[in-house]
Amino acid sequence: MKHIFPSAEIPHLWFHKTQSAARNSNRSLYFENETIFSYGSHFAIARHITNKSGRKTAVTFTTNSYSVTTAKHCSHVRSAIPRNVQVFHVPNVIVSADSAAKLRHEENIADYIKRINTAIVASARGRSSWTKESNHADAIKLVCEVKAYAAFFSLKLPKLPVVPALDSKEMKEVKAREAKNAAKRAEQTRLERIEQEKRDAKLAEEWRNGTYNGYFHNMPVMLRVRTFNADESAQFAVAQVETSRGARVPVSHALRGLKFVRAVIAKGEPYQRNGHTLHLGNYAIDRIEADGTLHAGCHVIPYAEIERIALILESMAVSETEA
Repeated sequence: MKHIFPSAEIPHLWFHKTQSAARNSNRSLYFENETIFSYGSHFAIARHITNKSGRKTAVTFTTNSYSVTTAKHCSHVRSAIPRNVQVFHVPNVIVSADSAAKLRHEENIADYIKRINTAIVASARGRSSWTKESNHADAIKLVCEVKAYAAFFSLKLPKLPVVPALDSKEMKEVKAREAKNAAKRAEQTRLERIEQEKRDAKLAEEWRNGTYNGYFHNMPVMLRVRTFNADESAQFAVAQVETSRGARVPVSHALRGLKFVRAVIAKGEPYQRNGHTLHLGNYAIDRIEADGTLHAGCHVIPYAEIERIALILESMAVSETEA
């Protein structure tokens, strides 16, 4: 029988009891019979258990921690256990229904009580409604779980902490405060967004008129016609269409692209790049929507932005023809 498996498969083999033992290649995760371990017998993650009558089964699951890797092992094991299975979260995983396990049972029940009290205190001291409600729910869940644990093993429970009901008046006040704070944050965010939009609009206008030469990667793509030096001597200048993301194409290519976009709009059918590729400078057009929106790599250029510089491009073409 095969005993070495990928780590992700070990927990499933353990839970479904398809074989008596299995491990991963470096033995950091393995099981033997009822118990699954992380890095050795000193750290039991979980164990199949049966009550005295042998009619009921459950799983004990560790509340201890050891390392980051062991925490991952625990997570994988927990995910392999179906939701409808009774799981007892305890520090002592290896327990039984016989009297020899009395001390371990006492320790487990004491730990339940400690966690219940911790949750009650956290709920009472919590400032947020979420903290109060989640810890309150945890306390109730732990009370139910320790009662089920005692019933499963036929144990007598000591007096359990009483989980007080959440104060409805206090919760109402807390939620009202949170709603007020949330409204303040939303308003602050709205004002900040308005200010950012103003700054972006100012920079966009400066970029279009050539007084700002930075790039925009989180705004709709803009276009402008700009003159660049064609060589290091700066004796020869050439006009190119530049995008707000830093791409450049020759004016002649931009004119060809303008003509093609208008043809797509006139036809009323989108263009999709196929065997024939139309290039604008070093960039290939991937798609043109029926409304004229142009897609080229990371660039999505609205038709309105293309038409915004159309007159400039066409006037440059006329000037070259007359010359």
